[in-house]
Amino acid sequence: MDKLYTTYENVSIGLKDFFNKINYKISKPKLNTLSNILVSMIKTEDITTHDISKVFYNDIYNDFINLKSIEKKIWRFLNNKGFNGIEFFNESIKGIINNIGVLKHDKIVVVCQK
Repeated sequence: MDKLYTTYENVSIGLKDFFNKINYKISKPKLNTLSNILVSMIKTEDITTHDISKVFYNDIYNDFINLKSIEKKIWRFLNNKGFNGIEFFNESIKGIINNIGVLKHDKIVVVCQK
């Protein structure tokens, strides 16, 4: 029987696929880091680098990973001059809006994905 929830890896892969489709150019390592940071933020419900680093990788690898090095990796990514967060956000929103269409059916407006 299939599980009723998606796993950390599935969400991260889905984010990477979406970010590849938008118009913002980002390298593959940065794309992997960004998707893992976003999923970790969702999972921890916090935005501090210490809490994000605790769930940055799977629970299987937490015994072998130094949290300080992950915190430093997250901090370097977020403070990188080569990554414009506002421009990335704007392109992401444009990508979402472009994939939404409106279907009118008997005076009912239904928003659906194209």
